[in-house]
Amino acid sequence: MPEVFEVLLNLALEISAEGKEGRKPSGTIFVLGKHEDVLRFSHPMVINPFQGYPEEERNILDARLKDHSEKVLVIDGAFVIREDGIILAAGRHLDASGEGIEIPLGLGSRHRAAAGSPISPRHWPL
Repeated sequence: MPEVFEVLLNLALEISAEGKEGRKPSGTIFVLGKHEDVLRFSHPMVINPFQGYPEEERNILDARLKDHSEKVLVIDGAFVIREDGIILAAGRHLDASGEGIEIPLGLGSRHRAAAGSPISPRHWPL
């Protein structure tokens, strides 16, 4: 999983610096691991663009997928990625209450959803 995390971190840094498809710098939500819980505590916002493709074509570790994933990053919602790098879904809305979550000025709904989601580390048992 460290290799998958590194690829996702680099992709997130690229998006934050360069933006999506040449637009202003932006962001997205990558959820790595606990995929069954994530799928249970989220719902699709759009048709999943990765559904129906073989796993070998959905692995974030495959450099050929990078160009495709950058095009899909314009979709709002979270990417759900299994520990081995397989993208399971994109465009997921994380079901989050947002209660008791304080978000600094300048951050928005993606940050609130990630922080308030039942699959967020702040909700994990110690």
